[in-house]
Amino acid sequence: MSSENKKAKDRRVEQREARRARRDKKQRFRRTILLVVAGVLGGALIIGLFLPSFTGGRNPGDGSSGGDIGQSIPILPFSPHLSPGTVNNDYNTNPPTSGRHVGQTALYGIHASPVVREQVVHNMEHGSMVIWYDTEDAEEIKQIEDFAKGLSSYPDCVIVTPWNMDSTIALTAWGKLLTLDTFDADLMQQFTNAYRGNVGPEAGVCQQGG
Repeated sequence: MSSENKKAKDRRVEQREARRARRDKKQRFRRTILLVVAGVLGGALIIGLFLPSFTGGRNPGDGSSGGDIGQSIPILPFSPHLSPGTVNNDYNTNPPTSGRHVGQTALYGIHASPVVREQVVHNMEHGSMVIWYDTEDAEEIKQIEDFAKGLSSYPDCVIVTPWNMDSTIALTAWGKLLTLDTFDADLMQQFTNAYRGNVGPEAGVCQQGG
């Protein structure tokens, strides 16, 4: 074999080895990318599976932060208006959160005696929040009333009233209910922030006289 032929053969061998080296490098790079992507996706899946336990297993609607506060109650038919003085016994909760009601609303603010529920449901249609209490504890009643008085734009969009019910305190808005055994300003504020003036077929008109 001539020296020229040998050199040409050596060049072809070098070129093949160079191509093989580049091909191997590309394959290693692709494998690395695939491994990184798989690791990221796997990590995200693991985090998604175990995140609820890290956050205490909070679920929307259980009264904890991070979800809807209180219970969502099915909305009852609410029209046409009842005749003044009509008693409606077809509400699906006590206290009520929706349903048929009279055309007149109750006064906003604090009531010393039980309100007419057929009026208060109309207030909730307008976006009002209602704080009901069944206790004779003067200190607890004062806490409830002071909480209401401390709300922005008080007495708009809030009613406080004594009421005969199973829980000590209940907060209602249109289709929403939160029951409490004792005064809890934090939960009550969460409910207020979420629903006061915000829910109801005519939400946003719950001012005095409306």
